[in-house]
Amino acid sequence: MCNFVPYLINPFQNWIESLYGVLECHKVAPRDFTHSGVTESNLMSYLGIIEERANDIINSYVAMMQSGQVKQYQASLIV
Repeated sequence: MCNFVPYLINPFQNWIESLYGVLECHKVAPRDFTHSGVTESNLMSYLGIIEERANDIINSYVAMMQSGQVKQYQASLIV
């Protein structure tokens, strides 16, 4: 079973790095953290930062929805 683990971890590490970039997690992560890349030892830390950033984005969107800013933005796209 141990020989099988790298085949599972490597694609997962690539996916985490990609998601980390798409969500612009480098804006909330410590500077020295982002230089090492995703490894087996820091994988959970990366996932924690991704979760935090995703929650921030969702909370911002909800706040915009409640204030009507999203509807105003959508209306501006139609014009």
